[in-house]
This record gives sequence, structure tokens and C-alpha cells, in this order.
Amino acid sequence: MSDAHEKQGVTDTVITETLTKSWGTQTLQYTQDAGDATLYHITSETKTVATPSTTDSDGDIHGYTFTIAAGAVTQIQRIHITTDDDSNGVTETHSRDVQPGQSFTINADGTITETILSGSAIKTIQFVADSSTGLYAIAAETTTYIQTGSATTLLNVQPFDRDIFIFDDTGAITQVEAVRPDDRSTPLKTSVNTSFTQLETGYVLETITKGNKSYFEIYHDGNGDGTYTSVAHGTGTTVDLVGLKTQIDATIDALT
Repeated sequence: MSDAHEKQGVTDTVITETLTKSWGTQTLQYTQDAGDATLYHITSETKTVATPSTTDSDGDIHGYTFTIAAGAVTQIQRIHITTDDDSNGVTETHSRDVQPGQSFTINADGTITETILSGSAIKTIQFVADSSTGLYAIAAETTTYIQTGSATTLLNVQPFDRDIFIFDDTGAITQVEAVRPDDRSTPLKTSVNTSFTQLETGYVLETITKGNKSYFEIYHDGNGDGTYTSVAHGTGTTVDLVGLKTQIDATIDALT
């Protein structure tokens, strides 16, 4: 059976495409390019499951559980239960801690929302409880693609590339510490070819010179916790901070 397609123009600048699938619906949103009216970019994609379940057609179970401490999710577990010929369940559990660039929200209705930031995309996953198994199933997944507009420095978040910067009274950077995924930090050894400059509060520029070539990386502390995350990189020494900031919203600030 082929999927059903529906295209609907919402405004002159936004087009929404809806596809009916066997498992639910897929919705694509296209937004007109700011500089070329003949071009459209995919700005978001949403997959919504009609009937979220943790049991597949073979009777196997695939679901999730969460470790919650002090009202916050600290770990997620993926559960796979396979039923063999003797009807004895074989359970596999894969656990992982909350990673940089990732957060979970426990909603009032009992659902859980996961938010993941990477590159220039934000993914949100909605989990709902399956009363038949006691596990959580994925009900919806949305990926939003951040548009660059006229910016010449492009957003490209690297959640695992994080530093701590120590500033003196003048705002100069006197020490750099690399932050590991488990949040431990160690002093970073830098060479004479590397320099760090505070562009403004919450933004630090790293410049690396190799021969007659230069490269840059911009770090951002959006949530004010003192840890800076790499949000952009490129060649040369000129950066478009104003353009970069137009690509950073409250969700990105919260995760960097």
C-alpha cells in the first residue's frame, strides 16, 4: 500500500507536506529562502505514531525506562525483551547517562520529553507510558533545522567539545580547561599558535594559526554554568558574531 501525500500551502513562505504512513503521520515543513524566493528549505520534520506501543508484531518488547533523581532524569535505559520458543523472556538492557547537549523534561501529564542538540539541528522525542508493559514508548519525534539566514558564520554545535575559561579582572583569558563528558575538567595545553579571546559575555573565540592559514572556533556558555560549548568553526580570523547569535535561541542556550 502506498503512502498518502498531502501538500498544503500555509503561507506564501511556508509549505507543509503531510504523509500518511502505516504507523502514523510524517509532516515536513518547508520555508522559503530569504534570498531566493524560488528555493525552499526543510525547516522541520515530525513523525507522530498513531498508537504508541512497546510490543511489536512478533510479540517482542522494545521500550524505555528512566532513572529519576531529585525530579530530574539522570539515566535512560533501552529494554528489549525477546520471547523464545519456550515462552521464556530474554531481556537485554542498555543504559546510558544524560550526555552533553541532551536534556529530559518530566511533563505534568506523565510523558517525558528528550531534547538533543547537535550541529544545527534540535531533535525532540516524546515518550509515553505503555500500561501493558510498564515501559515507555516513543510517541513522536521532531527534528528542527536552524536556518542560517544571512549569517556568514554558521551554527555547528559540537556538544562534546567543551571548555572552561578562567578570566582575569580585565576579561583576558588566563587558563583553559577541557571538559570531559562526565563533567570532569583538566588543564588544556595550548601552543603559541593558539589564542583565546572573549568576544563578549558568553562567547569566546579560539584562533589557531598554522603557517599562513588560520582557523577559528567559537565557544558559547548559554546557560551561565561556566562551561562553554563549541557552537561554530571555520577558516580565517573573521567571524560574524551577530549572524551567529541570530541562530541561537533559548533552547540552544539551555543546552550550551
